[in-house]
Amino acid sequence: MAGHFELVPEPNKEFRVELVDGRGNVIATSIPFKDSTAAVAAISAFRTMAAGAPIRDNTGAAPGPRTRKTRQ
Repeated sequence: MAGHFELVPEPNKEFRVELVDGRGNVIATSIPFKDSTAAVAAISAFRTMAAGAPIRDNTGAAPGPRTRKTRQ
C-alpha cells in the first residue's frame, strides 16, 4: 500500500508534514516547521531513519523496562 507525504500550510505561515496511506488516511502529523524547506528536510530525515528503526513498545504490553522518559 503506497503512501505519500503532504506539506500542509498552517495559518501562522508554518508548515506541517502529514504521512498519508494509500487509502487517503492521515496516519502521522509532524510538528510545525518554520518553512517548506525545513519540512522537506524533515521528510528526508524521516525516510532515512524509518527504514531501519526498531519498534519500542511503551504500552506495558511487552516485558521489559520503558524506553521513553515521561514528560514533566
